[in-house]
Amino acid sequence: MAGNATHKVMQELHGKLAESISNALDDDEFVSPALFTITAKFLKDNEITCQGEAGDKINKLDEQLKQARAKRLASVPPMDADTKVATC
Repeated sequence: MAGNATHKVMQELHGKLAESISNALDDDEFVSPALFTITAKFLKDNEITCQGEAGDKINKLDEQLKQARAKRLASVPPMDADTKVATC
């Protein structure tokens, strides 16, 4: 490899990727599940987060996810600390 990309090149690539993802998500066609994975990784890698306000859809989704996690955890049998086996 010839060397590291310059900051300017990386900045341009970042902008193009963000624009491509945005355009793909705005398209009325079917969106590939892989695109959601790529988008989530892109947002996470760039430390992009969202803090919704009262009544926002994002807060409703967050609450639904919390409830689903709690329900899932409640259905897992407790582990026996000595044998590392689930007790039912």
